[in-house]
Formats: sequence, structure tokens, C-alpha cells
Amino acid sequence: MAGAVRVELPPIHATDFGIEWTSLAVTPTAIQQHALHALRALLRNLAITILFVAAVTIAALSFVRASARRTEINVRRAVGASQRDIRFAALIEGAVLTGIAVVLGTSAGAIGTHLALADWPGSAAVGPLGPILVTVAGLAGVIVAGALLPVLTTRARRVSTAPATPPHGLAVPALQLGISLAVLVAAAQLSRSGNAVVSGTGIAKGDGSIFGVAAPGPRPIDRARQYATLLRELRSAEHVDIASVTSVGVLAGLGTEDRILTDCGRCFQGGLAMPTHPVPAMLRAVSPDTFRALGVPVTAGRGFAAGDAWRAGHRAVVNEALAARHFENGHAVGRRVFLGRNGWYTVIGVVRDKTGVGFAAGAASRYAVYVSALEQPPDRAELLVRGQAEAERVVNRAVHAAFGTDGEAVYLGEARRVLAAHAAPLHWFGRVFRLEGGGGLLIAVIGTFAVMRMWAQGVLPEFAIRRAAGATKRNVLGLVLVKAALVGGGGVAVGLWLGIIVSGLVASVVGNLPARSPDLVIPPAAALVVAAFVGALMPARTALRATPVALLGSRGD
Repeated sequence: MAGAVRVELPPIHATDFGIEWTSLAVTPTAIQQHALHALRALLRNLAITILFVAAVTIAALSFVRASARRTEINVRRAVGASQRDIRFAALIEGAVLTGIAVVLGTSAGAIGTHLALADWPGSAAVGPLGPILVTVAGLAGVIVAGALLPVLTTRARRVSTAPATPPHGLAVPALQLGISLAVLVAAAQLSRSGNAVVSGTGIAKGDGSIFGVAAPGPRPIDRARQYATLLRELRSAEHVDIASVTSVGVLAGLGTEDRILTDCGRCFQGGLAMPTHPVPAMLRAVSPDTFRALGVPVTAGRGFAAGDAWRAGHRAVVNEALAARHFENGHAVGRRVFLGRNGWYTVIGVVRDKTGVGFAAGAASRYAVYVSALEQPPDRAELLVRGQAEAERVVNRAVHAAFGTDGEAVYLGEARRVLAAHAAPLHWFGRVFRLEGGGGLLIAVIGTFAVMRMWAQGVLPEFAIRRAAGATKRNVLGLVLVKAALVGGGGVAVGLWLGIIVSGLVASVVGNLPARSPDLVIPPAAALVVAAFVGALMPARTALRATPVALLGSRGD
């Protein structure tokens, strides 16, 4: 399904707030597209890996099945069946198995694709079917080849009755379980990240209402004065606690990324003096109340004030990550940053790092530079108003006073709902990861059951000898449980190792991804271990119920 659906998100307006961007600037829309492609590629690669392991399992089981059916085929040839008839019957058998697999897989894929297209928060369409057809053809070839293998490997000679066991042992089931665990844990992380947004952790201490506003002034100086008047009107309104104007996307952690220069001071890299550092950073326009609205405390210097307005001088605030890494001894206040092609800005403060809750916030640079929206007014802005007042009535009155009859404020919704909409793709990818992990788990359980069954049949003579030598049923059961524990434990170990890679790739494009805590890992890991034990115990019932003579007789020994 990951390769069958092409999804897109609505473009985000690249706010113009007076920064003359360099050729290296990356818009928020481009950042989201990068995150979409990265997650779709990850889903596709995981699906290919799961199918490849499934194909290896089918091939291995076909090898064992071929060994078991050689005697049957020789008997059929002895009673008059021709090689052509036997091959045709095997081909029909393979075609029937392929048809069943294609029908089941196509039905599941069609249902999943329909649900994905209906649930995606942006635009979605069915992608190219070429890769899917190639995959289906490859799996069909494996199934048909597996059905023909007993015929192709049979010769007119005495067939060995040595126990047949899977050539890979129990490694492939463990690998299948590990892949499923990694995908299921990543799905739980994505779901928890999205739930954190819905619960209101994106905006500090309260909710509030968000409006889309655009100062109608034709010149930046006009827009700066209009935004200053708007904030002054709102702050003077009764029951308004916070009024924040930001460039579009700041509240969700998005914005435009560009290359900046930091006036580091006496800094060295590799023994060479590096007084200036080129750094990719997120550039955002904010107002005096924004840091308080986001719950981002000022840790050094000061934040923006009403006086940081037009002609007040180029001033900026940076986050702690940028200050610690690209300023001498972590002291950024009083030093400068070069933004775009605008020139040098004096750093007046340092704020706590804040990773946004919006989709693809984690794909952007972790360094952030803030400028005053009253000095560099955005052409379009997001207005957050918090308090007990009737937000729409108060904002419309303030907009009319600040912008005149040309001004307009578009109500976007409650802050919690707006941020939840930004995080909706996280929920979607979480569900798709969970679906893919569940499908991988189902394949792993079936493969584990089949391989463990083949393994148990292959070691029936060993069980018989152990029983004849005095081993009890409990001893045989203990041997089976040890093998199952090795498969389950190996799967968990592979899943934990692979999960570091999968979760790391997801975290590179998703902001605030929760860590792989035990409560996220233990439930799917326990389910996988139980599946391994069930797959091992069901075939072991034969060895526990039969006598040693019957066990040896079942292998023809």
C-alpha cells in the first residue's frame, strides 16, 4: 500500500517578512515534501524486506516439501504416470496457490488503499502500479517454482529418507519477527506523538484561538505599524491574556530554513580559527508574547518587547542549540548573526529549544533564529489570542481598528484543533506503519509455524532416540520450548537493533518523537514471543503423543 498511494499535503505559504533569502533557502512546503518522500520510502523498503523474507521462507519450505514428496512422485511414476503429467499437475497446483495468494493480497491491498485515500488529510491518488505488478510476479514465480521443485528434483533412483529440515534453520522466522517488532514500535511512537498534540502539549498552558491575518499596508513600515496597533488593541482588551503575531507555521514548528552566519568569536575547528560559522537555521518572525505562548522561556538576555519595532535596529533571538554550538563558550548575547542577504543582526537573547508538533518539524534544522514581527512584518501572519474574552468579536474589532476597512481576520480554529490538523499526517503514517507491522507479524507467525513444524518433523528421529533412551515428555517439551525461546528472543534482539535504525529515520522527519520506552516495546515483543511459542508447541504435540517406534516409523527408519 505504501507504494500504491501517492499522497500530498496542501502547500504552506512561505511568509515574506523582509528576509532576502539566499539560493539555499528551503520553504516549509519543500521540507514537508522531503518528509513525505522519506516516510513513504521507509514504508516501501520495509514492505520489500518483509516480502523478501517471506519469499525466502516459501523457497525454504518448498525445498523441504520437495524432499518429503520425492517418494510420492516416484510411486506415481512407478504406477504409470508420465513426467509430463506430474509436471502439469504440479503446475496446476502452483497456479491455484498463486491465484489464492493474489486474490487475498489484492483484496487486502484494495481495502487498505481505499481506507488510506479516504483518511489522508491532504490530496491522495493511486500511484504507478508497475512496482506492485513486478512484486506480484516475483512472488508468483516463487510459489510456482516451489510447486514444481519436487518434480524437477526427482530422479529415477532411490530417494533418501533422511530428515528434511529448512536449510536456513530458524534464522528467517527470527528475522521476520524482528522486522515486525521494529515496525510496530515505530507505529506506536508515531501514534503517541500525534496523541500528544491532540492533548494540547503543543501550546503551553492553555488553548486559545488562531486567526489568519494580513496587514494591508503596501510598505513594510505600514504593516509594522498596523501589527503594532493590532497587538496594542488586543492587549488593552478585557480578558485577553496573550496576543501573539507570528509568521505562518511558527506555532507548529515550521518555517523557512536558510543558511546563516554566526559571529562565533574565538572559535576553532580542527585547530583552525573559525570566527564565523555557516549554519542552516530556521528563521521565524515572532512578537513579544510568542515565547510565553509557546512555553519557551528566555534563558539569557531578553526576549522581544514592544520597542523592538520598525527602525529599532536589526535584533534577533536564537535558541540554546545554536548558542551552545556556534558561539564562543555558548555566549551568544551581544554577538551577531548574518541572516539571508539582509546583513548582521545583534543577538539580544537566547531561548529554550522548542521542537514543533507539526508534520516534518523534525526534518528541519534544530537551530532557530527569531526576528521581531514588529520590525520585519510578515505579509501573512498567524494570530494567537488567549483569554476568557469572545475571541472572534475582540479580534474583529481590533483588526478593524488597526487595519481599517481593508483588514480581515480569518478564524482558523482553536489552537488545539489547528495543531491536531498539523499532526494528522503523523496519525495516518502511524496507522499505516501499524498495518504494515501487523501484516509482517501475520507473515512471521505463519512462517514461524510452518518452519517450526518442518523442524519438528525433521528431528522426529532425534525425539524418538531421546524417548527410547529414557527422556520424558517434559524433556522433549523443554527442547521444543528452548528452540521457540531462541526464535522469539532472536526476533526481539533483531527488532531492537533494527528499531534503532527505523525509529532514527522516523525521528529525522518527525518532531518530538517519543523515545522507545519499555511500555512501547514490551507489548509487541511479548506478542511476537507468544507467537513463536504457539508455532512451536502445536507441531510438537505429535512428538509428545506418539511412541518412539511410531516416531521412527513416521520417517521410514
